[in-house]
Amino acid sequence: MNKLYFDHLYDNVLVGGTVLFGFICGLFDKLVIDGLVNLTAFVVRLIGVFSGRQLDMKVQRGDWGIVDSIANFTADLMYEIGTQIRRPQSGRIRTYVMIAAGSAAVALLAVLFHERLADGFAWLTRSTSTLAARG
Repeated sequence: MNKLYFDHLYDNVLVGGTVLFGFICGLFDKLVIDGLVNLTAFVVRLIGVFSGRQLDMKVQRGDWGIVDSIANFTADLMYEIGTQIRRPQSGRIRTYVMIAAGSAAVALLAVLFHERLADGFAWLTRSTSTLAARG
């Protein structure tokens, strides 16, 4: 009459077990696999926002813009060095001759009076070390 309960056994054990296994696999997919994929996407998005806004260029107030800041600092520094180097170059020959003559005079005085300069330097060194020992 119940055919040895084969249909009940088939429905409850095989079909029910397969449905339960499919439900567990679906939960694993939604919780673990999708969670890992969404976590990876979130981390990659954070890295992209950080590298795009903080490292590359300023987008909003409070952004660092490290790469642009370094490039702008280097450009400003080179511009300032060029400005300082260009300053004494006025194009007037008289200025160049005066600088050359002044430099030659300072070098000649240093050669002629090097002993007195060395004595003065030694005196200055002794006075500084004496003051440091007292204080």
